[in-house]
Amino acid sequence: MKLAASVMKKGKADVLGSYGSDPIRQAPDVLFELLAALFRSWLVHGTVSQPLLACAFIPLLNSSQKNSAETKSYRAIAGSATVLMLFDKSLLHLWGDRLASGSLQMGYKRGSSTAPCSYVAMETINHFIMGGSNPILVALNMTMAFDLCRFDILFSKVATKLPAVVVRAMMYLYQRQHAWVRWGNTTSFTFGIRKSTRQGAVSSPALFSLYVQELLDRLQGLGVGCHMCQTCMGAVAWADDFLLLAPSRIAMQLMLDIASTFVEEVDLMFSTDPDPAKMKSKVNFVTGSRMNLTQPAPLMLSCQPLPYVRQATHLGHEFSEMGSLDVGFRLRGAD
Repeated sequence: MKLAASVMKKGKADVLGSYGSDPIRQAPDVLFELLAALFRSWLVHGTVSQPLLACAFIPLLNSSQKNSAETKSYRAIAGSATVLMLFDKSLLHLWGDRLASGSLQMGYKRGSSTAPCSYVAMETINHFIMGGSNPILVALNMTMAFDLCRFDILFSKVATKLPAVVVRAMMYLYQRQHAWVRWGNTTSFTFGIRKSTRQGAVSSPALFSLYVQELLDRLQGLGVGCHMCQTCMGAVAWADDFLLLAPSRIAMQLMLDIASTFVEEVDLMFSTDPDPAKMKSKVNFVTGSRMNLTQPAPLMLSCQPLPYVRQATHLGHEFSEMGSLDVGFRLRGAD
């Protein structure tokens, strides 16, 4: 195992990065020697210390404008053991490059932000407008995406990327994790977790990106989305927020059919609602400076018609039907 050598020879700062509580960051090197031995034993035996697998869910109200009496108005923040977070960080330090997603998945990558994802889409739109066509943009948002990931599907993908001993230890973590809900000074009964990427884990974003990478691959392979210089630019994503770009309604419907089929296969779901005002997934028909163009027929996503809007929001950025950077792109901060 190279874990101990990596932690000690490269130094604790390389593994911790910007992460770590002060007691760990300021600890003597002997602590990291002991932690490396502990992590190595987990990989060798495929088990993890049981008390470390518990986490507490703390519900937080999404917005002061939400109805506090409805459970869907809350988002649960998970707190887990610091040692497990450091174990995750060590695994990513050693094998994280094997979990790298495609170039059009821009979420949770070093040196990346939400802005490049939206800029790529806007430049593609402008390229088509300058060429005299009117592309269609669809902003897709998944509902509770991290929480709905199935263990069997997730680890069928992870098993092709990481060493078997690492996969075995990670599977043990997922299968044996348990949690409770803390509300003020009250705690709920303890329950097991049977879905989702692991709560409170720093590796969860990388695993989720791997979970949905196949959708981007299928959309690229379809070959009907917007292309620039023979490169497919028809689908870009930041984690579970997707932007689809197609030169025509027929092409976009084919892409939405692929997306609908994929989420059904992997037990995810897009944000749809019978009330268009509550639907986060929306369509923008980019007209540019051309006026009085006929709006295309409705597009369907998971048997629900998507609403057409004059401005579609993606990652806090506004895409206007005008398609210009000055009017159609305003930074408002990430969601």
